[in-house]
Parts: sequence; structure tokens; C-alpha cells
Amino acid sequence: MELRGIVKRGRQRAGRAGFPTANIRAPEELRPGAYVGEWYNPTPPGQAWYGCVVAVLGGSAEVHVIGWHGGELYGRELHVLHLHRIPDELMANMLAVTLAAGP
Repeated sequence: MELRGIVKRGRQRAGRAGFPTANIRAPEELRPGAYVGEWYNPTPPGQAWYGCVVAVLGGSAEVHVIGWHGGELYGRELHVLHLHRIPDELMANMLAVTLAAGP
């Protein structure tokens, strides 16, 4: 499975929380949930593969590109490959452990 789209400006909530995301339209067949995948940046600087965490909700996909420090992605096409859905049970367990750990 893959995800492709032009990066649009969002509400900046994830960025303010320390996890900037690239917002793109999610295809209808991509059901809501959390995913992992990979993105190859073909443009210097930063030519490399990057891991991605993707949240899909309400027709939108928020893509956090792990380790990306190459500047803004607005207006660029983002093509996330090898997209795999994280099972709901695993996400619930991870959230419970995180919340139990406290601040």
C-alpha cells in the first residue's frame, strides 16, 4: 500500500507539540488509523530514505517524517511507500503505557 499527495498547510498542532507533520489527502480506501511507511527524498539536501508515522482520519493523512530537517514540504509531492497499518490493539496498548508513565 502507498500514499501520495501534495503537502498542504494544516493547523500546525502536531508541529507545536514537537512532531511536525506533512498533511496530504488520504484516499478513501485507506481506513482511519495509524500506519508506518517509508519516504525517499530525491531532492538534495537530504537525499535518503526516511521512516514515516502516518495518522489517517477524516480523509486526511498527517505524515511525520522521522529525522527530517530539510525544511518545509508545503507544495511538494509526498509519496509514502510500504505503508502498513498498526493494529488497533497495539496502538491502544502503546497509548496506555505512555499515559501510565506520566509526564
